[in-house]
Amino acid sequence: METLSDLSSPPSGSGSVRPRGLSLAARITLLLLTVVAGTSAGLAWFGRQTVLDTFAAKEVDLVLQNRTILEQFIAVKLNFLQASTTDWAAWDDFYNYARGRYPEFPARHLGPATLDRLKLDMLLVIDARGRLGAGEVRSPDPNVGTDLVALLRGAAPYDAGHHARGPSVLPVAGSRETIAGVISTRHGPLLLALRPISRTDGSGEPAGTLVLGRYLQAEQLFSALSVLPAQVIVHGSRRHALSTEMHVLAAALGRIPGGSSLVTREDDMSDFRLFRDLAGNPAFILETRMPRTILATGRATVQALLLGLLVAVTVTLLILSTLIQAIVSAPLRRLTRHLLDLRESGERLPTPGRERRDEIGALARRFQELESARHADQARLEQLAAQLAQAQKLEAVGQLAAGVAHEINTPTQYVGGNIRFLDDAFSTVTILLGEITRLVRAAGDGFVPVSALAQALSAADVDYLQAEVPVAIRQSLEGVERVGEIVRSMRELTHPARDLIGTHLNRVIESAVRVAGSEWQGIAEVCLELDPDLPPVPCLAGSINQVIVNILVNAAHAVEAVSAERPRGSGRIVVATSVDDGAAVIRITDNGSGMSEKVRAQVFNPFFTTKEVGQGTGQGLAIAHSVITRHKGSIKVESTPGQGTCFTIRLPLAPQAEGKEGDSPGDSAAAA
Repeated sequence: METLSDLSSPPSGSGSVRPRGLSLAARITLLLLTVVAGTSAGLAWFGRQTVLDTFAAKEVDLVLQNRTILEQFIAVKLNFLQASTTDWAAWDDFYNYARGRYPEFPARHLGPATLDRLKLDMLLVIDARGRLGAGEVRSPDPNVGTDLVALLRGAAPYDAGHHARGPSVLPVAGSRETIAGVISTRHGPLLLALRPISRTDGSGEPAGTLVLGRYLQAEQLFSALSVLPAQVIVHGSRRHALSTEMHVLAAALGRIPGGSSLVTREDDMSDFRLFRDLAGNPAFILETRMPRTILATGRATVQALLLGLLVAVTVTLLILSTLIQAIVSAPLRRLTRHLLDLRESGERLPTPGRERRDEIGALARRFQELESARHADQARLEQLAAQLAQAQKLEAVGQLAAGVAHEINTPTQYVGGNIRFLDDAFSTVTILLGEITRLVRAAGDGFVPVSALAQALSAADVDYLQAEVPVAIRQSLEGVERVGEIVRSMRELTHPARDLIGTHLNRVIESAVRVAGSEWQGIAEVCLELDPDLPPVPCLAGSINQVIVNILVNAAHAVEAVSAERPRGSGRIVVATSVDDGAAVIRITDNGSGMSEKVRAQVFNPFFTTKEVGQGTGQGLAIAHSVITRHKGSIKVESTPGQGTCFTIRLPLAPQAEGKEGDSPGDSAAAA
């Protein structure tokens, strides 16, 4: 029986027991890290998308704003040309000049100064027969005027490869309307206005057509922009001719309402606006190109914010981890260390944390009470344990194993019930700790409201937990001690040695055969084929003895199961030893009932048995597997239904270094 007195010394072969896995603080920190990281990642993604979408929309607004500014700029220039043309064409002096009655007019009113004042590139007069008359042109090309007249008459489009001969756009005879618009020339887009020349009062026949025009320059458009940086490209100008690709784009823009389209790229974005000439043909495409500096700035801003968020989350987690370490983990580690020291030394030591007024303090005080009781009863419990151990050594292996399953099942049931209660209680304590943490943070440097704290304690029903949790813990410990008592009883049945000692394995086998004699005598003949040259094997002799006994008992039962179908005395069990590849090999073969593949795969599983209730607990072969695994050896089984079974045990002849634990029972059975 394992009792509280067993805490004074570690179990056989276990050494110093240390907590395994992550600490409580590490688990809480990991949980907080997971929650905070997931929340931060979601917020970061949402914020990034929102910020970048906002910046991208702002860029689009700026490009559209540029388009509006340029459209307004061109409209203002056309309105100015239209107004100037209306004034000049209805001027009596200019009418007389066009009729040839005022030869002094050019010297007085025309010339470069007039073009500069009106911000014009040309002032032309087309006579009634559609030929170029007088005028002023600011261009080194002497044919500019002639070419323009041909274009206005629809006689010679400069891009004949794309436009066919068009209609005349000159005002019809008798019209007093001023026409303003754009026309594409070989020198680029030209803003112009046309009006028949007449007297101020409108009397008399028209003296021709007045044409005022100015070329559209990208530099002028760029100077009109208020949103920078931006680049203005006039496709159809002398610098950027209207290429085939631009004609395709113009055709596509012509099918879009408003004749405009926005194209976004990774580094910049362009707004294309189609302008048509007086004949309705594409005159030029105005491209406003702007780098995506706003979006780039947005990306940099988001990255800086994410970095700041990462730093803030990291600092917060470090602070929380430190607090958890100081408030929860460190006291629990001190209490655990106290338990380990108590187990190693056996001395009565003051339990740390008794002065705390929380659950950890309650646990420490309760343990102090248990420790006091342990020391008071230590002598009596040790005497009882010694007497029980002596009595168990006198019992037969089969008698001990008969009630193991029932004895373990009873304490396991109420231990499970108590653990489920403790799980619910810990959830309540966790909620209480969270509420207290919230109140402490809300209080800052001030005091936590007593009413709020009392309300939190009342909601958690602390009095009930303080009364019932220690009871559940005590009952669970008693149940665990009971299970440990059963396991210890089975272990103490074997040899008490703890160290691997060179052992004559043949003698151990002979001893096991003698111990199990009552099981096989009268049922089968046991034949020993032992290798006389078998060297000493490092092992625990008592444990190996128990393994051999368990297998012999099972073999005797298997032979007995088919004894009614065979001649009397035909049962046979052979135990042989040999040396193979640096290992001692033990083979135990019987000609009993054998086992199916399904049974063979489970024979090493704890509590698995094919016997009737009360005749077997399923522990014999499970214990055998555990013993052989601790020896760094292997145990396999081969069986044929109706013919018999062979168990093969391999034990290394040289002590093996500590490594990973052996396979599970199911794995060993499957490997067989």
